[in-house]
Amino acid sequence: MKFFYKIWIDTILFEKSKNLNDNSWKGFSLSIMSLLLGINIATVYAIFILFGIDVITFVWMKLSFIENSAIKNVCWSILMMFIPAFFINYFLVFYNNRFYALMVKYQPAGTKKGGLLRRYFIVTFLVFFGINLLKKLISN
Repeated sequence: MKFFYKIWIDTILFEKSKNLNDNSWKGFSLSIMSLLLGINIATVYAIFILFGIDVITFVWMKLSFIENSAIKNVCWSILMMFIPAFFINYFLVFYNNRFYALMVKYQPAGTKKGGLLRRYFIVTFLVFFGINLLKKLISN
């Protein structure tokens, strides 16, 4: 959890430095981190599928009333990735203004604001696409 909180504080400081005059940094930080955590959740789903464990079909079948596959994909992504990530992030960081205590405890020393966020972003996408590429290679 320590590394997770360090990335969060780096994200908050980065967003605060861009938006000095308002509180929009909260929404931007929560959105960015929820998107990245959602991609990590999708990576875990892909790993499950790699090992033959189907975690997608149940929710996909519940969305059978949606005929358009693009809309169904968006709904599935929101339900299975973004909403869980949003609530996890909210309750671990923002609930009861916990981020104030986290900022004191995990203040990065001497790092460029956004540096950890950039690395987390790159690693998240590399792992996601790497696992999905591996899944494609194995299935062919």
